[in-house]
Amino acid sequence: MEDFLNELIYIKFLNAMLKIFKLIVLFVSITVFSQVKRAKNWEEAKQIAKLENKDILIEFTGSNWCKPCIKMEKEVLSNPKFQEFVKDKFVLLVFDLQMPIQINSEDFTIFDRYKKLYKVSHYPTYIVTDFDGKEKLRLKGYYSLNNFIKNLAK
Repeated sequence: MEDFLNELIYIKFLNAMLKIFKLIVLFVSITVFSQVKRAKNWEEAKQIAKLENKDILIEFTGSNWCKPCIKMEKEVLSNPKFQEFVKDKFVLLVFDLQMPIQINSEDFTIFDRYKKLYKVSHYPTYIVTDFDGKEKLRLKGYYSLNNFIKNLAK
């Protein structure tokens, strides 16, 4: 009888662990698959955008020195409302010019190439393109959360 009770307790324990495991997998899946897609580079952004039928939202920023850029990140880009809006519509690609500038670095070379390609002279600048890089929309400077979403939704 004692063996039977021990086995029953063990089975209940395993069932409880299985439920916990399923909840963890569900949570991880929701967290991973509901996030905004951020591309590491231009080629990856194009691939994801084409595969998922999304536009590319390019951000030209100076995240450690540009006051409007810092304010956009803090008040708009990191806001859950913005994240929810963007996740099904855009692949994000960020070109970040950090200070001090390392002119001989690969990061600066890449930043400079795309800054020239898209003729960016103001920070922050947000450019929406199709998956081939054809510009559809350009936004410059700081926007409130609602105005930024409204402009991107056009």
